[in-house]
Amino acid sequence: MIKKRSKKKPKPTLAKSTFRRVRGFRPKLSKHVFLSESQLPTNKRISSLVAHADDLALNAGRTVFAMARKSRKNNVHSFVLMSGQRAILNEASAKRRAAIRRVEAAKEAKILGAKSHFLRLSFYEGKRVSAKDVESLSRELEKQNPEILLIPHSLDMSHPDHFFSHKLGVAVAKELVLKTGRPIEVWECESVWDPIPNTAVNTYVLNSARASKVQSEALSVHKSQMSRTPFDRINKAESFKRRMLLGEALAGFGNKPKKIPDAEAFIRYRLVKKKGKVAKEPIVA
Repeated sequence: MIKKRSKKKPKPTLAKSTFRRVRGFRPKLSKHVFLSESQLPTNKRISSLVAHADDLALNAGRTVFAMARKSRKNNVHSFVLMSGQRAILNEASAKRRAAIRRVEAAKEAKILGAKSHFLRLSFYEGKRVSAKDVESLSRELEKQNPEILLIPHSLDMSHPDHFFSHKLGVAVAKELVLKTGRPIEVWECESVWDPIPNTAVNTYVLNSARASKVQSEALSVHKSQMSRTPFDRINKAESFKRRMLLGEALAGFGNKPKKIPDAEAFIRYRLVKKKGKVAKEPIVA
């Protein structure tokens, strides 16, 4: 008896196999919440960690201004971790360059309603976080005992100073939570170097025209930077881009985009002590 050979099923082509994988896929925004300025926290101790003197205004200037308004009754402090002296090109002395940036940081913080601290940690020059850096920042944060901590976001890989600042901020925050047993709400902020993808954001703060104007005023004091690279214009361009593209994503691609005001994006979560360890709890409301 002659057995019939079974026909082998042809292997799917690359186009067919790709179609099977992506069929039904629809990109989605992350679960997020929109906060108006009136919904921002009140009666809180808030600390912001930034790598450079102009980062507070660039990364979250509109939101910080809204948090620091007298009606919110928050106590807001900004910690500039690095001297940033290499960013000034027309001054010979490193000491003089650092002094210029310190003065600019103080002016910026005053406009935004925060108190400025200029730490000059060593990892700016060494590109390595030392035990002394951790000790210095821990000591400062223990004094403030923040309930809310603003730091650069974890996806900010384009600028090494921001990346190191994020790692240091998280490490010190966890240490403080373990020591005190009190939770800390972390707000990871975006930057002009690496905006947070819409798929990762869980909080948008809708900013008023007044907050946008104050942010521009705060950025204008950084003459040593804006004369070199117009970060203020870059920031406005990023805000416009987010406003347009987020409006379209919210409406659904192909539909009429929704109109939204300027918004600053954050990744928020809470660090809490559980069973002798620090756990990360998401915040979506």
